[in-house]
Parts: sequence; structure tokens; C-alpha cells
Amino acid sequence: MKLKYWLCLCLLGFSFACKKDKETDDNQDSDNTANQEEEYPIKQSVGFSANDLLSDNTYSKLILEINCYGVYPKPETIDQIQGFLDARLHKVQTSIVLDTAGYPIVGPVDETELRSEDEASRTRLTKDETIVVNCNYFDAEYHNENVLGVAFYNTSIALFGAKINEISGGALQPPTWQVESTVFLHELGHILGLVNTGSDMIIDHQDEANGHHCDDDECLMYWSVE
Repeated sequence: MKLKYWLCLCLLGFSFACKKDKETDDNQDSDNTANQEEEYPIKQSVGFSANDLLSDNTYSKLILEINCYGVYPKPETIDQIQGFLDARLHKVQTSIVLDTAGYPIVGPVDETELRSEDEASRTRLTKDETIVVNCNYFDAEYHNENVLGVAFYNTSIALFGAKINEISGGALQPPTWQVESTVFLHELGHILGLVNTGSDMIIDHQDEANGHHCDDDECLMYWSVE
């Protein structure tokens, strides 16, 4: 039996936020501004870092930091992500690090909280030969209840465990790790530049009606979970 869950795997551009964040930075003291200018830009649009993530031209190593807010990915999910990174990225080393966040998020996560938690949870910085991707895994829903995960900055994604658990692990439902890993890999695909948002398409397959998603319902980058 093929079960279809019309739950979105989303890409949020947040292009409006980049300008606002820059204006906020200008109001800080000069020492803080200088430090931020020296760091790798982490508030750019999705797809901005596609080449840095995929190639070894500048960064030969990658760390995926998963901050867990009351929910943890299944071991099978970690295996799936690690295999994906090793197979798709031209890196000499890819690592997944699980960190426990200080507290769970109560109630739906809105866009403001999404961005503020991304900034607060980062304990590792992109520097030298290592690029860092930050993921916050919330035991909560997004403010749009049909969303399972989002990619919202160039090295930032988030997943919503409350909704993932709701549609998995029960009778006639797929295993939780299967839905979980699909959402993880889908959102990672977005920051890798798929579909047509930083990485050129070899064959035209964009589902323009659903943004930067694939028009093939068997594809990882399809807009809904099946």
C-alpha cells in the first residue's frame, strides 16, 4: 500500500531577512561588526553556499551539527545522512555531531523563533578548512502545521519532530526513521542548491508551482512526503 502524506518539505527564502539583519549589524559596536565580517556569512539565501558544501575547493571538511530540542534522530537516520554526505559531497571528511539543546520548545515555532534559535544554538563556526551546517530538531510543530522541515539560510535547516512523529511509527504508517531521514535529506538537498537554487539543473525538472522542488513524485526533492 502506498500512503501519501500531503505534508510540505519547505524552502524558505527569507531574502527579506538578509537586508534587515545587515541593518541590525550596522547598529552594533565596531568591534562586533568587524568580527562578524571576518566570519563566514550564515544569513544568506538558500543555495548561496552550494559550491562550498559540494566541492573541496575551499572547505575539505564538513560538520553537520544537530541540536536536539527534546527529540533525537534515530540511529538509522544518522546512518542515512552520513551515507548521503559521504556519497554526494567532495570532502575528505564529513562528521555529524549531536548536541542537546538546553530546553525543549513549547508550542509552534514561528519564523522569528526559527532564526533566533539558529543563532543561539551554533557552537561551531565555519573556519579554516571546515564548513558547518546547523540543524535544529524541535519536538514541536512549525507555525504552519503541515510543514515537516525547512531550509531557511545558506547553512541552516530545521525539522519538526512533533509532526514527524504524528505521521510515522504507528499502524499502517512508515517507520519514524524513514520519514525522519527523508526530511533531513530533502532539506540538506535545498542548501546544496537543489532544485535550481544554486546548483544548475542538468535536466529541467523544476516544479515551479511548488517553488524549488522536483516535478517527479519519486524524487527526494518532491514537495511532499510519500
